[in-house]
Amino acid sequence: MWTKILRDSKTALVIERSLSLSRRQIQLLLIMALAMLSALAAYLSSATPQEEPSSPSPTVQKATAAAPTEEPCESSPPGKLSPELVAAVEKGDIRAVRELLAKGADPNTRAKYCESVLMVAAERPATAISEALIAAGADVNARDVVGWTALHTAADAGNSQQVRLLLARKADIEVADENGWTPLITAVLSGAVDSVEALLEAGARINVQDRGGTSPLMYAAAEGQTAVLRALLAAAIKPPATPPAGTAAADARDPLEPATLLETTDRDGWTALHHAASQGRSGAAQLLVEAGAPIEALNKRGWTPLMMAAAKGSAATIEVLAGRSKQIDAEDADGATALILAVREGHMLAVKALLDRGASANHAEKDGRTPLMMAAQAGNLEIAQVLLEKGADVNASGPAGVTPLQLASRNPQNATLVELLKQAGAKQ
Repeated sequence: MWTKILRDSKTALVIERSLSLSRRQIQLLLIMALAMLSALAAYLSSATPQEEPSSPSPTVQKATAAAPTEEPCESSPPGKLSPELVAAVEKGDIRAVRELLAKGADPNTRAKYCESVLMVAAERPATAISEALIAAGADVNARDVVGWTALHTAADAGNSQQVRLLLARKADIEVADENGWTPLITAVLSGAVDSVEALLEAGARINVQDRGGTSPLMYAAAEGQTAVLRALLAAAIKPPATPPAGTAAADARDPLEPATLLETTDRDGWTALHHAASQGRSGAAQLLVEAGAPIEALNKRGWTPLMMAAAKGSAATIEVLAGRSKQIDAEDADGATALILAVREGHMLAVKALLDRGASANHAEKDGRTPLMMAAQAGNLEIAQVLLEKGADVNASGPAGVTPLQLASRNPQNATLVELLKQAGAKQ
């Protein structure tokens, strides 16, 4: 059940960023937490007095069916594991590994948390141990409880030599984990350019999407991985040579035009440019725009990438987008523009960048509220001053005829702001 936590790719990223841990470490922590909760539940269950049946029937016996488990390695008998081999692999002791394999140690043994011993080896740059395990019969496509294989692990760790070795040994290049993440996505998330290039050269699908519809290009954009973005876009523009027939990647080739990748959306209607803008990744946004990303694309909320940059408060990303936008005052369903979103969030630099690029200081939402009214209500003196300098109507009336001056006057701490509005011609 715990794996459902990681099935939402965006949730997984939030967890990863907030804890500053790798995906593998997060997986292990979740498994340990589940084990402790399970033990506590078992203890509480055994400690709770059970009501005796009023009329027991000795002729009826209840069969105890084993409940299905998502953690097969947790329930495996200890005899199926080879802890000495796991320990030798973790230490990087190739001599001990070879000796144990020669004595009959199982090359498909599992480590404590169900990862194959080959996955443990793939976490390290050196390939000698992986080669020994594979030669002894290790399954290159063995999966752990969240669906990762050794190729996922190597890609995530940025071990391009391990990636190339596993691919040469027929590792499944498109295998997806519980999130729908392929090895290419894990390599992108880690910013491992060498691993990304190795997977692309082997024919990894660039347009693959996870359970949330997020593609490698979107992840690279959101993470600001400009080198990875270049590699992905270059592969789309000039697909590598078709892999030889019979290789793991032979049937995986799926060349696309860059425009297709740039127009692809996730389940929320976000393009790669939306992802870049939402995180204030100006460098990634620049690359995507130059590659032809649709600047005016709307997500399901009705927001353009420019709106997302404004809500984030990224003046640098606004500079990239606003100069190319033909609809700088595009509205969402509520009539909010990029400027209104920036004002609402109190992003002074973003407000100034939008006004300098021609955004309307008097564009009102559907309920009649203008940017100046929002600034006045929030008591934001600096933003109000910039709006007035750009021609904001100081006497515009909003819902119920309220004016910026009336909104500012509601808070005694806004004395300076009230005076500014009066000097600008606000009427009592």
